[in-house]
Amino acid sequence: MRQKGITLIELVVVLTILGVISAGIASFVRVSIENVVLVTDRDKLLSASRFSVDRMSRELVNALPGSLRVSGNSTFHCLQFVPIELVGAYTRLPVQGVSNLQIVEPIAATGESVSLTANLDYAVVYPLTETDVYANNSVKRKLITAVSDDADNNNLIELDVTGLYPESSPAARAYIVNRAVSFCLIANASDGGRLVRFESPIAQSAPNSIPANAVTLAENIDNVLSANPSSSYLEDDPFRVVQASRQRNATVQIRFRFIQNGEQITLQQEVHIPNAP
Repeated sequence: MRQKGITLIELVVVLTILGVISAGIASFVRVSIENVVLVTDRDKLLSASRFSVDRMSRELVNALPGSLRVSGNSTFHCLQFVPIELVGAYTRLPVQGVSNLQIVEPIAATGESVSLTANLDYAVVYPLTETDVYANNSVKRKLITAVSDDADNNNLIELDVTGLYPESSPAARAYIVNRAVSFCLIANASDGGRLVRFESPIAQSAPNSIPANAVTLAENIDNVLSANPSSSYLEDDPFRVVQASRQRNATVQIRFRFIQNGEQITLQQEVHIPNAP
């Protein structure tokens, strides 16, 4: 009886075919895994970019008119603004011999009545420029030294302020503020580039350094920063402010270029500031 088997040549051919098939399967699996990793990285970049820009947009719409300003150098750029704590309509401005501002009791965004803090809060009337908001001797931002209510239930309170206002607001509007907020992009950081946020007192000078307690909002941002963003804006700068005019409100243009593991996403958004003096 004749025995059946395979020859050495047939065995080599079979092993070669199996090797080619295995290599193809391995290549397919590797490409699939790489695609999953790329999609995951892109999703992380999208999530980080959306979170940071959405966070900025929500805060910027509450900016005091005239308070938006950009500063920095080739290592960091900062967008600073003064958030509105409260707003109320006034019925009387301080005049010669009368040092208090009478306003309708301010109401928070939640609809609840709120209290003001003497020697901490400022009352701002008709701010138009950066100087009106930040100057140490600003004639439009006055420190509130006392808060009083005569308990007559007319919803009017009186604020003692340090000096007279030079002009009234066309809308008879007074803003209450007490701090400045800065969003800063730090370039060439160890982790690529970071967007941070911090608060500070309202000061004439724009931020010239980043405090240690600044909170990181996003990483892996690769914008190339200009040397003087306040006077010379370049295309890759992250922040640009278009100040308000008689025909339009102020706007902030935000541009972030995120990079991670070879993936790059550029996100641009324009935020319209609805508040008017």
